[in-house]
Amino acid sequence: MTTTFEVEKECAVCGHTQTHEEVMSTNTFGYMDLDTRPAEMQRSTMRHWIQMCKKCGYSNTDVDKLMPGIGPEDIRSEEYKAIVNDNRINEVAKAFLLAGHLYSKVNEFKEAGFSYMHAAWAFDDKGKSSRAKQARDKAIENMNKCLEGSADVDISILTVDLYRRSGRFTEAEETAGRLIADGAKDFVKELLEFQIKLSRNKDDKRYTVGAVERSPE
Repeated sequence: MTTTFEVEKECAVCGHTQTHEEVMSTNTFGYMDLDTRPAEMQRSTMRHWIQMCKKCGYSNTDVDKLMPGIGPEDIRSEEYKAIVNDNRINEVAKAFLLAGHLYSKVNEFKEAGFSYMHAAWAFDDKGKSSRAKQARDKAIENMNKCLEGSADVDISILTVDLYRRSGRFTEAEETAGRLIADGAKDFVKELLEFQIKLSRNKDDKRYTVGAVERSPE
């Protein structure tokens, strides 16, 4: 069971006060997706992971906290306002896109990558496959920038699924193969081999970790 509570918060950019709903407790039953999206009931709490000011459009995990390096001029930029004013984007996806944009602007590439990936999940839920691909491509771009400064194996493994779900099968297969050659073992190796098989079949569908365990040799 998921329980939530309401809290009033003041936007760190414009000072507008509004009520946000936050998760008090939740749970999961089942396998997470290969890109780490959790099973239900936590899966459906995603709208509570991000907060957006309804007045100025500032978005962050906590709207009353200002991202270091971000100021009002960034919220007023034409690029930012174009996302805010795009009525074709559902509110949850929009909030994650905006947060991703801001994180990327201040070189917080890992956070930006996750924000864009979460936007892709929100687009998936609405059946917006083209928009989801665009968001995944932005997630890949930022996560690769993150990897330029560190050898984060978990992020590298995650990019494999992002590449595959985005239809970039060659890059998915090459990345998975490199990780195996670098010494991936046990279940991680099985997961990467499963990704290679899916990529060779040009399969961009969603799979859970459980599918790896059931996959034939």
